Amino acid sequence: ELTRKYTAQYHSGHAPATTRQSQLSPAQLTSTLALAMTHPRPVLLVLGVLAVVPLLSAYNVSPVPNVVFNATMVGSYFGYAIHLKKDGLFVGAPRAESSLPKQRKIAEPGAVFRCNVIDGSCVQYDQLDKGGRDMHMNKSGQYFGASLDGIVDREELVSCAPRFVYEDYDGREISERAMTGICYARMNNSTVTLKEAFDSRKTNSIFDHSSEGFAVHMVQGVGEDLKIMTGLPLHDFSGVVIIYTGTFGAVIHSLQETPGGYFGYSVNSMVVQNKTVYVASAPRSNGSPGKVFIFETKVAKTKQLDAHNKVVLVGDEIRDYFGYSLCTEDINGDGLPDVLVGA
Repeated sequence: ELTRKYTAQYHSGHAPATTRQSQLSPAQLTSTLALAMTHPRPVLLVLGVLAVVPLLSAYNVSPVPNVVFNATMVGSYFGYAIHLKKDGLFVGAPRAESSLPKQRKIAEPGAVFRCNVIDGSCVQYDQLDKGGRDMHMNKSGQYFGASLDGIVDREELVSCAPRFVYEDYDGREISERAMTGICYARMNNSTVTLKEAFDSRKTNSIFDHSSEGFAVHMVQGVGEDLKIMTGLPLHDFSGVVIIYTGTFGAVIHSLQETPGGYFGYSVNSMVVQNKTVYVASAPRSNGSPGKVFIFETKVAKTKQLDAHNKVVLVGDEIRDYFGYSLCTEDINGDGLPDVLVGA
């Protein structure tokens, strides 16, 4: 229904007017994101079920689970992120200890598990990040597995560690720490590392605390190579989105008017009239109700994209966190993608 409502505005380039401005300070931004990153999000699952139940009146809903997937370690946050494929379920556990040989001495680097949907058994997936710690890459508490996405009927998979820390040294002493974040993707039978924030901070300190991979989405457009979209909501206290083609990342700067909105908190995409259309949220924008931005992209300059044909969806109430989660799918079967927004 959102697609129907905003189709005219999307094609005309007009967006709903906004009335409130963000009053969030940089200190509040950092504090709030810290809370978001250190607490699991089970409430979303409950709210999602409650919201969907009225739509399922014509179907049978089992009162008990068909399969239960159990975490092997207490406190691992097993289930923080999930991705369902035709041949199994992938589960993120961002506080898990890793069983991979080079990571056994790293404290809680996080892990991704591949689970069998028949018997509920799970094993750690080892085709993303196998590496250990080196002098510049601190993976302790990096929250690998906090975000996860892929293509349902293909092997492609991506997962991120938004609390990954770059460290620099002056002799034997750590002289600098930067929470840049990092992502790993399985594509075309090989593993690639997505680290635009990590690389860019060497020449631009504005990337020092970007938390790349707080959100991630694999983009399957029409007639084009797969792309990966990462959200960096802490970047410059405003947030940015990066779109990767292969390992080449291009930045889309925040589309909100004022800082503190967490642009890139959740990201997604859809295909409208054979065009790839991107969706990104800023749940603390507009004085806190939140906004969701729907847009196309065009090349502005090297490593930078501009958004155009924008449509903006706006939350109703203060502290709604409109845009906390996003999903695009043809819900009503009319052949057009619908946008679902969690608040």
